[in-house]
Amino acid sequence: MRKVIIAAAFVATPVLQTSAEPTHSYLTNKNHLYVGTFSQTMDANILAQRDGFDPVSVGIEDVGIGEEYTSGLLEYSHRFNSKWGVNFGAYEFANSRRSVSRRDFNYDGVDFEAGVGINSELTIRTYILDAMYSVYDSDSTEIEIGAGLHMLDNEASIQLVAGLDGEVIGATQQAKSSVLAPLPNLRASAFHAFNDDWSVHATMGWLSANIDNIDGDFLYFNVRGQYQLSDRWGLSLGYKFVEVDVLETIDNGVNGFDLSFEGVSAAVSYNF
Repeated sequence: MRKVIIAAAFVATPVLQTSAEPTHSYLTNKNHLYVGTFSQTMDANILAQRDGFDPVSVGIEDVGIGEEYTSGLLEYSHRFNSKWGVNFGAYEFANSRRSVSRRDFNYDGVDFEAGVGINSELTIRTYILDAMYSVYDSDSTEIEIGAGLHMLDNEASIQLVAGLDGEVIGATQQAKSSVLAPLPNLRASAFHAFNDDWSVHATMGWLSANIDNIDGDFLYFNVRGQYQLSDRWGLSLGYKFVEVDVLETIDNGVNGFDLSFEGVSAAVSYNF
């Protein structure tokens, strides 16, 4: 259903232009920089199946990795002219924890039994690069469509440890997997200024494709409300949702990351 809604939005976007002069600083300045935080909650299942083992998907709750993380957030956009522009963004999820395995599973060719001590780490780095084209603009509104890359650098490791009074005295086996997935996607965004001070900006993206040895599904939604302190400086508060399912086939098995994370972003912006 989400894919149908997003696809319909692309098809239904009118290709219109008006001659009205914009007044809001977002529409008149060429460069926009956002620096802030992204407080997110993640739900993730990871898979590292190897020859001789059955594929087993492991939830982060099974290995004790926390679901909440606050990351730094960086976004930058540049307008080449009234029609074309580019956007860049970066943030991450990184969490690690020593805990006890809640279930039996295998990961990267290593068997883990319920009740054993483990050290688990999960890092998801996200980089966004888009090219956007303005299909409608007025003195207060702009609608853009485009395409780009949503690159995810995913790493997970689970280490089997021996313990004495809560202290690690040795590491017997360690399992790791990683996927660097450059996922191309379609984009649509809409900006509207209620007046010179208050505005809202929403962006959505979608992908479902097979690229070489990577099979990926991707859904992205980001909405941000902004208050301008001046023509250049502003404060924003937003909500971001991302859902990614990536499966990479390698020589001796498959690596998989099934991720969804959402949360609140807060940033200081600078227009110039």
